[in-house]
Amino acid sequence: MAKLPRLKAQEAEKLLFKAGFKIIRSKGSHRIYKKGERRIIVPFH
Repeated sequence: MAKLPRLKAQEAEKLLFKAGFKIIRSKGSHRIYKKGERRIIVPFH
């Protein structure tokens, strides 16, 4: 399996918004995005 490229948090956020995800909450240094039933947590460190 091919390795995924590393992304900065801001780049990942941009791609998630483009894919139709919406931010549902931010807790500490993590942001949680949701699209339908799929949920993704992105650490902002």
